[in-house]
Formats: sequence, structure tokens, C-alpha cells
Amino acid sequence: MFYLIYFFIFFLGAALGSFLNVAAERLPQEKSLTGRSRCESCGRKLEFWDLVPIFSFLFLRGRCRSCGEKFSWRYFWTEAGAGVLFLLAFWKFAGNFTLSGVEGWDFIAIGYLFFAICLLVIIFLSDLKYYIIPDEAILAGLIGFAVYKLLSLFGRPPGGWEILGNPLLAAFVAGGFFLALVLISGGRWMGWGDVKLVFLMGLWLGWPNILAALFLAFLSGSVVGLGLIFAGRKTLKSQVPFGTFLAASTFVVLLWGQEILKWYWGLMG
Repeated sequence: MFYLIYFFIFFLGAALGSFLNVAAERLPQEKSLTGRSRCESCGRKLEFWDLVPIFSFLFLRGRCRSCGEKFSWRYFWTEAGAGVLFLLAFWKFAGNFTLSGVEGWDFIAIGYLFFAICLLVIIFLSDLKYYIIPDEAILAGLIGFAVYKLLSLFGRPPGGWEILGNPLLAAFVAGGFFLALVLISGGRWMGWGDVKLVFLMGLWLGWPNILAALFLAFLSGSVVGLGLIFAGRKTLKSQVPFGTFLAASTFVVLLWGQEILKWYWGLMG
């Protein structure tokens, strides 16, 4: 039974990954999310059997059924990657549930986590390609946070500080730090999109998990940036899609934040 559940979770993530790819392409270009997908080469509308997550891409060998033009492998990897992210999240927080033991609040909590993952995928892809963090994704995250905290009052609420005080502290401290970087550098070091994203990260992660996420983002961004410079693909003046690293680090800390902090404090002790 659980194998079927895991398959369903993976397929759900992959199916949503197909839409997230579209969103990450259209939102930075201020295009509508409605309307059928088309082949970018011949303009043919794609039918539903062309859009079955992962399987259609493999069956068609990554080509348009009509003109034979190659599709980007980005579509395949986004669908597969979203499926894996959903599986990891479900395994981390719900892998030990039994069907008779899952309460209504558990469904809300894992659903909220899936929602956050979807937004992180959009931000990751959008900033990676267009160097833009869509305001729509940030706004959706803020609304989702407010709704989730409201629902938590009727679920299994923690203390009052944990509901709002802790997330707001993390959001304003981290957001304020990035705002200072933008103002001091005149936007050369960070962009306004990064400030908005970090504020949202603070709400999602709370204190001190936000510190772990920022540390991972700066560390991974530095390593990748230096690697690209040494490979001759970037220079010191090149723009870096830092939102991509922020999104990736947020996912890691959402799942393993406590373990990371415990390991870090163990080193310090």
C-alpha cells in the first residue's frame, strides 16, 4: 500500500512540476498562466497525451510530435525533480504514518509543505534563467503563510511565540539585513527580489533556522560562483542568480534544519 502512496506522491510532484515549469517561464515575461502549452518551434498546441509527466517526454524522445524539434531537457528534469522533492518531503514528515493514524492536521501540514516546494521550484527556475524572482510567487507565499497560521489555531498550535513572534523576528532580521545590502551597494550586491524572498524565508523557517539557510545559500553560491569563474564562464562582475541558491537552501532547511543546527552547535561546543 505504501508503495502505491509513494508512487502517487511522486506522480503528483511530477504533474505539478510540469505546471511549475510553465509558471517559471511565463511569470518573468508577464504572460498569463492560462492557455494551452505550445511547441515553441511550430506553434502546435500540445495535447494532453503530450503532457503526461516524464513519460511523454521519454516516449517522444524529447521531440515535438508534429515538427520533430527537440524540447529542452529542462522540462524532464523539472518534472522528475519536483517528484523527488515531494517524495523527500513526504518521507521526512509523513513516512511513518499509517493510514488510520493520519489526522486532518497532518494533511494540512504536508499540503502546506508541498505548496512551499512548488513556490521554491518556480523561484529556483525563474531566477536561474531570467534573474527574476516573480512577485506573484512571493505574494502567494505570504498569503499561504497567513492562511496556514490561521488554520494552526484550530489544529495543533504551538505557543503564541512560535506562531507569529518567532517567524516575524526571523523575517524582519533577515529581510532587514538584505535590505541594508541593497541600499549600501545600490543594488549591485543584491536585488529587491532577494529582499522579498529572504523575508518570506524568515516566515517559513523561523529563528534560528533562517541563519542556517542563509549560510548554506552564501556557501553554495560562493562555491558555484568561484567554480564558474575558474572555468571561464563567469567573471567577478557577472550577475549571479542568488535567488536560486536561496530557494535551494530553503528546501534543505525546511527538511533538515534542526539536524543542521544540531551538527553546527556540536562543532562549536
